[in-house]
Amino acid sequence: MSETKTIELENIGLVHIHKKARVKNLSISIKPFDGIRVTIPKHLSFVAAEDYLLKKLPWIKKGAKKIKDIENLYTIFDEKTNFQTRFHKLELYQHELKNVRVLVTPNRMQIFYPATFQTNNPKVQGLIRKAIEKTLLLESKQYLPQRVALLAQKHGFSYQKISFRNAQTRWGSCAHNNNISLNIHLMRLPEHLSDYVILHELCHTREKNHGPKFKALLNQVTGGAKQLESEIKKYRIAIY
Repeated sequence: MSETKTIELENIGLVHIHKKARVKNLSISIKPFDGIRVTIPKHLSFVAAEDYLLKKLPWIKKGAKKIKDIENLYTIFDEKTNFQTRFHKLELYQHELKNVRVLVTPNRMQIFYPATFQTNNPKVQGLIRKAIEKTLLLESKQYLPQRVALLAQKHGFSYQKISFRNAQTRWGSCAHNNNISLNIHLMRLPEHLSDYVILHELCHTREKNHGPKFKALLNQVTGGAKQLESEIKKYRIAIY
């Protein structure tokens, strides 16, 4: 069992204090869309927790600003959001059940959330992102292997295995043994840009660095790597 108290700090907002039996020390967490949470041992009073918060106010203000900056980068999905992967369209609906439900059909990602929730509820937003990532992985496994095989055959490349990752910084990579790893977020790109990433990694099966020989080969197989590289920079790898 736990007891909870919510207070409001000036210029910061709501802070949730949770008293838990198994907790030994006071701790403060500041997370995007989860706000500021304080966890305290059962023997500690809420007044003592509030006094501690006031002492930590400069640190809390700094952390609160950071998470606000992060939150501003995030997409808040709602019924009006026009979000589309290569093969699936996101749709949000209210329903009368108490839990969030996710249904992935051949061409739709359908999220059903309780009518008592707002769409910006962290739980709803988190499950939407999980559903998107699950769908992107499914699409990647169905589409990308055949696309890699086609482009490799067309340009005379050979490779070993293909794997898929939900990476945050790279669209793809090629190991020294010619295993290729592709980001599931390629399924959010136009086909000519996901082909560009695939060809980039296939070129690394011959040229392991980004030297002149690699650039010449990439230009040869893509017909203009500089333009494609400029285009792909307009896309963020993460959807958040």
